[in-house]
Amino acid sequence: TLSAALWIDVDGHVPAGDPDLFGDSQGLAQPLGVIYALTAEWRRSQPIERLALGRQQALHGLPVTFDGGALDLRFLERRLLLFAFGGHTVHFFQAESGCFENWLASAGAGFRITPSVQLEIDSRFLHERVLGRGGDSGATVGTNSYGATLTARWDTLQGKLFARGMNRDSSHVGGAFHLQVPNACVGV
Repeated sequence: TLSAALWIDVDGHVPAGDPDLFGDSQGLAQPLGVIYALTAEWRRSQPIERLALGRQQALHGLPVTFDGGALDLRFLERRLLLFAFGGHTVHFFQAESGCFENWLASAGAGFRITPSVQLEIDSRFLHERVLGRGGDSGATVGTNSYGATLTARWDTLQGKLFARGMNRDSSHVGGAFHLQVPNACVGV
């Protein structure tokens, strides 16, 4: 999987001071490339459901982008899911980042209660440096988040309920659903 962007000032005009609408102060000499995702995956080689390496988004728990690895294993006729992922967290607003400055480790399990309903629990430890005043390097913060997610999927209805906590406090509770009736051309 590859998702990236490349910006190049094609008109070659280098404005004085602030960039104009179609130019940037770097000109043609310095194109800007950004990688959003670059992942290699191996899927469905029992008991491995998924093995991924590279820049990726977490498939379990709260959304996060990281450079690292992820492993999902399925057992008991695919009813039991065990998963773990971890690596260096990626923040697109960060100009410079050390290799081990911000990282996470997560693990959890899911159990398919019925063919259509699954309960998943997870825990995630996040270690990050928080910027101080004026953008100076600040304190290092460690947080543990944990949660449970109940998902259901039928032909026309999908739903999800979740609850999460952080350290010793509750932090998130919510849900989502998607109803689609193809015969009536209706979706909510």
